[in-house]
Amino acid sequence: MAYDYAIGNQLNFIEDSAGSVDINDGFNGDVGVDKSYTYDANGNVTVYESRSTTTRYNHLNLPFDIAKDNSTDTLKYEYDFSGTLHRISSNIAGTTIDVDYIGPVEYIDGQIKRINHDHGFIEMGPVSGPYVFLNGTQNADIDENWDVIE
Repeated sequence: MAYDYAIGNQLNFIEDSAGSVDINDGFNGDVGVDKSYTYDANGNVTVYESRSTTTRYNHLNLPFDIAKDNSTDTLKYEYDFSGTLHRISSNIAGTTIDVDYIGPVEYIDGQIKRINHDHGFIEMGPVSGPYVFLNGTQNADIDENWDVIE
């Protein structure tokens, strides 16, 4: 793998000589082909060739819209005037999913998915109910009455 910087810490290109078997595995460069990056005046990556995406930024210099080239797949970010993220809308292969952020609570399509707190988060599980994660390393299953499931 070879890479080059254009200005300061702005990556100019990456050339992957090994290639990748799985498109979701690591850097997705074509063997012997440079994958370049384009930046706006603020230093934000606007074109990311290895992921075939184009990103636009709002007046607060935060990502506003990410579009997959040659596709209708998009991510749209909504913020308040202070820059606090309130919603990410994804449209992937025609399926739209909205993730709303209200304080420490994350909602996916109107259903509570996760509650963040100082020591980790509580995430709604797919089977038995919520899971409690502490510091990302410990977890416990709890039932609908918030009792620990052994």
